[in-house]
Amino acid sequence: MPRVITNGDMARDTVSGFEGQVMCVSNWLYGCRRLTLYPTGLDEKGQPQNSYTFDEDQLELVKPIKTEGTPTGGPQPEPVQRIDPE
Repeated sequence: MPRVITNGDMARDTVSGFEGQVMCVSNWLYGCRRLTLYPTGLDEKGQPQNSYTFDEDQLELVKPIKTEGTPTGGPQPEPVQRIDPE
């Protein structure tokens, strides 16, 4: 099974060649999954480029986001249930 493209990945549109970082993933009612790409560079005038949204099937993964297994919490003490006072 191919890797699913997720937020933060770099992807390219196979039709237009547009490339950018995935900033939004939206799932539509009948199974359509759309991804919004934001380009990382500037245009010829030095201005930010527009973002565009594509169907996931139309995109190819260029570079996956670096996912390191950094711990986000650690062992937590077991919660204690208090007895109701009567």
